Amino acid sequence: VGYTGTPVSGGLSPNHLYYFLKKLYQSNKKVLAADIVETGNHHLDVLLSARLLMHMWALISKQKS
Repeated sequence: VGYTGTPVSGGLSPNHLYYFLKKLYQSNKKVLAADIVETGNHHLDVLLSARLLMHMWALISKQKS
């Protein structure tokens, strides 16, 4: 997210993060919790955070019990 309080040059892009989440799901590891922190108040931050939350929820909900 480009508008965090402490941006990191060369940090993860959204596509890298989605790839990581996909690989985490494919590893069959059980995800117990997820968190989104330090998003900015720019409208693009809200959209990106919502999209990330959607991806995390979709992957968690597909897990086998």
